[in-house]
Amino acid sequence: MSFKADFNTAINADANLNSLVDGGIFYQNLPDNFSLNDAHIVYSIELLESVDVISKKAVLENYNVELAIISPDTEERENILSVLNNYLVNYSDASILDVINQGTSDGADGEKDIYTEIVNYNIFYKP
Repeated sequence: MSFKADFNTAINADANLNSLVDGGIFYQNLPDNFSLNDAHIVYSIELLESVDVISKKAVLENYNVELAIISPDTEERENILSVLNNYLVNYSDASILDVINQGTSDGADGEKDIYTEIVNYNIFYKP
């Protein structure tokens, strides 16, 4: 599998997180007709480093994953961030070896009355 597929499986596997994110979890973009009243997570992935051995086969990859938590409610957004962070920093499997929180920032869209919390993680992955 690829990192994108493994991460997508992991992020959608937590029932507690999914119950809070009533609008869904999406890769890169929200759908055109997303509801302004629901909570959403949108994530993007960037490969930072790939460590190879002599055979040129990657043995370890380091990714930056940026997640935007979008919600019209500040308290809801902070609750989702707490659940998300607790889930991801404690997650590991055969391929996703370590998840490190790199920090958060927040913002708002005054026109649409939507609050956004951006959180970045470094994730070490064994392909």
